[in-house]
Order: sequence, then structure tokens, then C-alpha cells
Amino acid sequence: MSKVTFIHKGGREQVMAQRYADILQKVGRGTYLTRHMEAAQPVGAVLNNPHTGEGRDPRDVASDPGAVLCVEPGAPLAAAPAPDSGIDIDAMGADQLHALARERGVKVHHKAGADKVRAALREAAE
Repeated sequence: MSKVTFIHKGGREQVMAQRYADILQKVGRGTYLTRHMEAAQPVGAVLNNPHTGEGRDPRDVASDPGAVLCVEPGAPLAAAPAPDSGIDIDAMGADQLHALARERGVKVHHKAGADKVRAALREAAE
């Protein structure tokens, strides 16, 4: 049975069996790192939010070690860039339109024709 250090939401650390830490993490009580995951942390990773000083989630540290994506509290979030409007959907075939709809998250029936997919893409763009 492997032991891990579980970090509760309040910041308290507790050594426990990994199976118990899994359960607590799934119900949202905190996070933990296995010894393997701790060793994989990049050198010089920012472990605290530079704006608030609070500890960062280990999964966030792993995906953004330099804390580039940390946002100051109260600051507005920047919107994602709009989808490329230079695509001519009228010149695309049904297979290409279905792929574009999947990419943009537009729900269409898998047997829908090109015209219905074009209409759904235009409606989603509005």
C-alpha cells in the first residue's frame, strides 16, 4: 500500500494511503501527488499563485509550471479568439463540414446532409 501526502483544501497536509486520497480527491476535498508525480515536477516551478500567494493545484503546476495563466483576482478573463471566419463553408463537402462541426462543438446528426450542417454551423456562429 503506497502512502501519499494529501493536501486538504484548507492547506493542511496529511499522509495517507493512496486509495483514501483518491476518494477524497474525487469528492473535491483536496489533491495529492504520488512520489512519481512529485519527481516529475519541473525545476523552478511556481507552486504558489503569484497574485494571491495561495498554493496552486498540483495538476495546474504540471501543465503551467511558470504560472503564466494565473489571473489576478477580479481581473477580467480574456476571451478566446473567434473561430476563423475565412473558411468558405459553401465550398466544403459533407465530410469536411462534419469535421468542422465536431471541431467547433456543434451537434449535428451523423447522417445530416451538407445543407443541414452548414445551417447548424451558421446558427452556432451567430
